[in-house]
Amino acid sequence: MLSVRKLCIDLPLVCIILSCLAFCHGVTGGIVIAAGNSGAGQDVEEMLAGLSDKEARDLLISLLLVPIYLLLDRIGRWLVETLVSTFNIFPENAQTADNGEETERLRDRERRFRQLLRRTLRCLIGMILLVCLLHLWGFDIPLAGNIGDAVFDILVTLILASILSSLMTPMSTRYGRLSKKSGSKCWKILNTGRISDKYHSRKQHLKHFVQKEANFMKSSRSGRKMVMIFMTVAVAVAVLQGCTAPMRHEAVPVALQDRVEIPGLTNVRYRIGIHDAELVREGIQSNTRELAYLAETGHQENPPPAVALAISGGGDNGAFGAGLLNGWTVAGDRPEFKMVTGISTGALIAPFAFLGPAYDETLKEVYTNISGEDISEPRNILAAVFSDAMADNAPLWRLLEKHITRELLDAIAAEYIRKGRLLLVGTTDLDAQQPVIWNMTAVAASGSPKALELFRTIMVASAAIPGAFPPVLIDVYADGERYQEMHVDGGAMTQVFIYPPSMDIQKVRAATHQRERKVYIIRNSRLDAEWSQVERKTMSIAGRAISSLIQTQGIGDLDRIYLITQRDGAEFNLAFIPATFNAPHKKEFDTEYMRRLFSLGYDLAAKGYSWEKAPPGFSPEK
Repeated sequence: MLSVRKLCIDLPLVCIILSCLAFCHGVTGGIVIAAGNSGAGQDVEEMLAGLSDKEARDLLISLLLVPIYLLLDRIGRWLVETLVSTFNIFPENAQTADNGEETERLRDRERRFRQLLRRTLRCLIGMILLVCLLHLWGFDIPLAGNIGDAVFDILVTLILASILSSLMTPMSTRYGRLSKKSGSKCWKILNTGRISDKYHSRKQHLKHFVQKEANFMKSSRSGRKMVMIFMTVAVAVAVLQGCTAPMRHEAVPVALQDRVEIPGLTNVRYRIGIHDAELVREGIQSNTRELAYLAETGHQENPPPAVALAISGGGDNGAFGAGLLNGWTVAGDRPEFKMVTGISTGALIAPFAFLGPAYDETLKEVYTNISGEDISEPRNILAAVFSDAMADNAPLWRLLEKHITRELLDAIAAEYIRKGRLLLVGTTDLDAQQPVIWNMTAVAASGSPKALELFRTIMVASAAIPGAFPPVLIDVYADGERYQEMHVDGGAMTQVFIYPPSMDIQKVRAATHQRERKVYIIRNSRLDAEWSQVERKTMSIAGRAISSLIQTQGIGDLDRIYLITQRDGAEFNLAFIPATFNAPHKKEFDTEYMRRLFSLGYDLAAKGYSWEKAPPGFSPEK
């Protein structure tokens, strides 16, 4: 008769077989049914020929999972036997051969131990293969952010259970395992109140019993071996987790930095100091398209002012910028921006700010109804150490998939093609330690089937805080060879930007036309330093120093933009979170905090925002 225990042990194999059958049926579109019809051979050939490379690969892997499972199960049996014989876990068997009853007991215990290891390995192998199959099938595995984390969680659970079992089960010929005899003894001590003549209290009796078991574990050769084995396995699992950390291709060599390209997407990104000429050319083409649009619509006067908007980083402080844009619409004087730039949380706001008031409600929804769980999900401690970040930003990917749609990309592309408007987002190439400016309007208008995916990828990369969120790897090619660039938060280089200082704006003017220029900057942070008593501890001092560096860098970015505007004859306008705002900030992406900050920005702008004409330390020129 098939027992429930046996069914549970073989459950991984059952699940794998059923999942493989369902997967194969779904991929092939009913090949088995077609095989029963006349001329089925030709139908099967046509169906197999119609499979994509990925579907064919996944189908082959799924068909091989069952024999792989059986093969690994055999290997697991061999490992168990090797483990038991190599470490000589049961040396008492040879020493007690003259005692038949005792020998039988030890053999029974050894058999149970081997059986436990085999079953543990079988379940582990089955779960790993099943997780891989579900990943192939496209399921989002809730156990962890990736396969490595899932395997790691399973292994850690099994190891902790095994260590606990080894510590609770004395392996002694004198005491044996925690059997009916020792269990009955504990029960009598605790419940019947029986007190031995040798002891004067129930507490002392129990203490003596437990101490004898603990002393054995310290002196028992078998007990020490078992603990060492499981500790060794725990260390091996930690190393395994390091090996299962996300891998990457080779970074672009220094000599090829100026020849990097993304297949099917040209003129979509610029490196400061390398692609300045391309930036100037893009500016000229942008103004040319705008002039053609104005002539087409019957505009005969001088071109309207070129208004640029730069949105800084700031995490959940981006709620201030979202609220300010909504309030600016209500005030009635919000312009159509010729160019919008964004970094980090500013990159998440930028596409909606670019498309105007029609997307104000989307901004409000995103920055007033989300929480930390909608941005990231924490990883376990060891995974955070051995992986690439403390948290997984899979929820942010899902949030962008919801709001960054094909329709939104088409709307952005139309503004670029017809009016010459520009949307730029900044990231940091961590390998090259260089800022990268992405022409998101060119990406949207490229017509590439990869455009939508790349658009979302760049937005996530711009908000990927190093260490907190995983970096984003972008596939590129140079001289026909494939490489990968590691991109993180653009704030690692600059917290806000308008265009590189090296860009000669006079060339753009000379090639097109002269007109008034205005620059609006939304800094999603305060300008004043926040006082805090620093503990005399290494981490507190280092953390405070890094915070001071980031604060100073943000002020320096404003200074740079101000000097650029003064050089190029543009009007400087700055908005920032006032020092009077001191709402409680309990955690990152605190919903209540963001709602209050959104309301602050909204109220200030709706009443007519008083824009600062110079950053701190500068006197605005008359």
